Amino acid sequence: MRLKREAYTHRLSVLVIALCCLSYLTGCSGSNDVATEQPTSTVPKSVQPNGPPKTADATIRRVLDGLQQHQARVVWEFLPPSHREEVQQLVRDLANKLDDDTWKATVAVWQKARKVLPAKAAAIFGQASDDSAENKSQTAISPQSLQRLFDSVGDSELADLQRMKKIDVGLFMEKTGHELLQTLAALPTGGAVSSKAVENLAKVEVTLVSSSTDSAVVRMKWPEQEPTEHAYVQIEGYWLPKTLAESWPENLSAFRSQAVAWADGLKQQPDSWIAHLKAIDQLLDELAATKSNEEARATFQSGMQNLVANWFGVKPETPTQLLPTPPKSPPKKRKLPDTEEVLPDEK
Repeated sequence: MRLKREAYTHRLSVLVIALCCLSYLTGCSGSNDVATEQPTSTVPKSVQPNGPPKTADATIRRVLDGLQQHQARVVWEFLPPSHREEVQQLVRDLANKLDDDTWKATVAVWQKARKVLPAKAAAIFGQASDDSAENKSQTAISPQSLQRLFDSVGDSELADLQRMKKIDVGLFMEKTGHELLQTLAALPTGGAVSSKAVENLAKVEVTLVSSSTDSAVVRMKWPEQEPTEHAYVQIEGYWLPKTLAESWPENLSAFRSQAVAWADGLKQQPDSWIAHLKAIDQLLDELAATKSNEEARATFQSGMQNLVANWFGVKPETPTQLLPTPPKSPPKKRKLPDTEEVLPDEK
């Protein structure tokens, strides 16, 4: 039971941090170049932020319902105000430490990938190694989905460091987070966030076992899993898993230290980062020049293998076979006249 509780809390902690960071990395578009028809409110009434729920089970249900509707902001609203302020400040501090020239070079490579990779999606992510219609129908990630993912970043604050420094994480979660979850949910079963996984959120059973002024126990049952119980505590009127509340200061401090160290290192010694960007840029050029799906797939796989090896400073001991090799045909037997004697090695 304890292992399951720890696994649940770890899953929830990762979800909170990951979605907050994704909102920072993807941003929200401030461009008005393309007009799109949108409803007045993209947030369904069931997850409108009208203050924290009164009970721990209602808190969990709101998050699950919101994620099912692709509303990433419910994770942001799940956090107490002081926690949101800490995350907001961390994101802005990190943006202020990044070097403008290095970031512009990074964005330039991203913009090239935005043009090249969606056009080669059928070749790179397809299940077959030919140019047939069957290959296109079996594409694991459609060109349209991949384009939306790249566009959400390419048209966002990420493309401008000055805009990143003024980022509003909550607003980003509401706009770009919604777009991101919607795109990921459109992936086939087995993708990062498949439609089946989203549907299962509605099947989670949440029961309030006990509750007092500032503590509660909630029982959760995920589809095809045994029920587990979890302790919650109330912080600033918001219900949080007890282990998440207790570990928040230490985990956030550790994450801040790592993020700031990365940004400082990137600013002080950008050569290694720039070298990686040039390697990616070269791979994109080679990929764009390919003429067939099989050539594009081989180019991408070999290029990615080299990038990973160089990134970690480890060369593969033996070359990896990137595409399946057709089976060799058995040697044809020589047809012998009825009168000719057959030797043992010719049978």
